[in-house]
Amino acid sequence: MATSRVTKRPRVLLAHRDAAWVAQAKQRLESLGYVVTDCLELAFAADLVTGTAPYALAAISNELDPDSQMRIMKFIKEGKSPLKLMLLLDNLDSASIHVRGKTGILTHRLSEDVNTFALAVAGQIGPAPRPPAL
Repeated sequence: MATSRVTKRPRVLLAHRDAAWVAQAKQRLESLGYVVTDCLELAFAADLVTGTAPYALAAISNELDPDSQMRIMKFIKEGKSPLKLMLLLDNLDSASIHVRGKTGILTHRLSEDVNTFALAVAGQIGPAPRPPAL
């Protein structure tokens, strides 16, 4: 009797107001095997992060309101999830850097190059597993 093994694909949240960039980034991440939730309305980002669907990584605009930022940081600090947080900074360049200190927060400066973003995501949460062969 054959058994089927379900491979869990990492979930990524994209929360940013730029619909075109989000659509391109989502398409690229999904082509790499990630499950992606997009959130164009930043007011819902904290609810998604702290909700029941666990994310491996949340890439969120730095334009998020202070109350939502506080909810997300409290959620991460309390250790309720192994969530990695990436702050999306607008159109400066395509560099990704770690914020210094104990935060472990990654920042990514948005550019037209969504491949650089996808590589930064994969570098943080690892590659998505391949589906089992039939």
